[in-house]
Amino acid sequence: MLEFIYIFEDEEGPYDMYIETAPICLKEVDGDWYMVGSGREHGIDIYSLKKIKAIGRHWITFSLPENIDYDRFAERYFEIEKVL
Repeated sequence: MLEFIYIFEDEEGPYDMYIETAPICLKEVDGDWYMVGSGREHGIDIYSLKKIKAIGRHWITFSLPENIDYDRFAERYFEIEKVL
Protein backbone atom coordinates (compact mmCIF):
# COMPACT_ATOMS: atom_id res chain seq x y z
CA MET A 1 0.00 0.00 0.00
CA LEU A 2 1.02 3.58 -0.62
CA GLU A 3 -0.05 6.70 1.18
CA PHE A 4 0.18 10.10 -0.45
CA ILE A 5 -1.03 13.67 -0.46
CA TYR A 6 -2.97 14.37 -3.65
CA ILE A 7 -4.10 17.70 -5.06
CA PHE A 8 -7.82 17.62 -5.84
CA GLU A 9 -9.67 20.48 -7.50
CA ASP A 10 -13.31 21.51 -7.28
CA GLU A 11 -15.32 24.69 -7.87
CA GLU A 12 -13.71 26.29 -4.80
CA GLY A 13 -10.17 25.59 -6.02
CA PRO A 14 -7.42 23.08 -5.25
CA TYR A 15 -7.08 21.29 -1.91
CA ASP A 16 -4.94 18.46 -0.49
CA MET A 17 -6.35 15.04 0.35
CA TYR A 18 -4.67 12.11 2.11
CA ILE A 19 -5.04 8.88 0.10
CA GLU A 20 -4.21 5.24 0.90
CA THR A 21 -4.17 2.91 -2.09
CA ALA A 22 -2.73 -0.33 -3.39
CA PRO A 23 -1.04 0.54 -6.69
CA ILE A 24 -2.16 -1.68 -9.54
CA CYS A 25 -0.31 -0.19 -12.49
CA LEU A 26 1.17 2.95 -14.02
CA LYS A 27 -0.15 4.06 -17.39
CA GLU A 28 1.02 6.74 -19.82
CA VAL A 29 -1.69 8.56 -21.79
CA ASP A 30 -0.78 11.36 -24.20
CA GLY A 31 2.52 12.03 -22.41
CA ASP A 32 1.01 12.15 -18.90
CA TRP A 33 1.52 9.39 -16.32
CA TYR A 34 -1.25 7.98 -14.12
CA MET A 35 -1.44 5.42 -11.34
CA VAL A 36 -4.40 3.07 -11.08
CA GLY A 37 -4.94 2.05 -7.48
CA SER A 38 -7.37 0.20 -5.28
CA GLY A 39 -8.18 1.87 -1.99
CA ARG A 40 -10.31 1.01 1.02
CA GLU A 41 -12.27 4.25 0.90
CA HIS A 42 -12.37 5.14 -2.78
CA GLY A 43 -12.45 1.75 -4.57
CA ILE A 44 -10.57 1.71 -7.89
CA ASP A 45 -9.32 5.18 -8.77
CA ILE A 46 -6.88 6.81 -11.14
CA TYR A 47 -4.39 9.44 -10.00
CA SER A 48 -2.29 11.82 -12.07
CA LEU A 49 1.33 11.54 -10.96
CA LYS A 50 1.67 15.32 -11.47
CA LYS A 51 -0.80 15.90 -8.62
CA ILE A 52 0.97 13.77 -5.99
CA LYS A 53 2.76 16.08 -3.51
CA ALA A 54 4.25 13.52 -1.10
CA ILE A 55 4.31 9.72 -1.06
CA GLY A 56 5.30 6.90 1.29
CA ARG A 57 4.73 3.23 2.02
CA HIS A 58 1.81 2.30 4.24
CA TRP A 59 2.16 -0.47 6.83
CA ILE A 60 -0.68 -2.57 5.30
CA THR A 61 0.38 -4.97 2.54
CA PHE A 62 -1.57 -5.93 -0.56
CA SER A 63 -0.99 -8.59 -3.22
CA LEU A 64 -2.47 -8.89 -6.69
CA PRO A 65 -3.02 -12.28 -8.32
CA GLU A 66 0.12 -13.59 -10.04
CA ASN A 67 -1.69 -14.02 -13.36
CA ILE A 68 -3.16 -10.50 -13.60
CA ASP A 69 -2.93 -8.94 -17.07
CA TYR A 70 -1.92 -5.36 -16.21
CA ASP A 71 -2.24 -4.04 -19.76
CA ARG A 72 -5.76 -5.45 -20.18
CA PHE A 73 -6.81 -4.13 -16.78
CA ALA A 74 -5.46 -0.63 -17.54
CA GLU A 75 -7.06 -0.58 -21.01
CA ARG A 76 -10.45 -1.56 -19.60
CA TYR A 77 -10.20 0.93 -16.74
CA PHE A 78 -9.12 3.81 -18.93
CA GLU A 79 -11.93 3.07 -21.40
CA ILE A 80 -14.45 3.10 -18.53
CA GLU A 81 -13.08 6.45 -17.33
CA LYS A 82 -13.73 7.96 -20.78
CA VAL A 83 -17.41 7.03 -20.50
CA LEU A 84 -17.76 8.40 -16.96
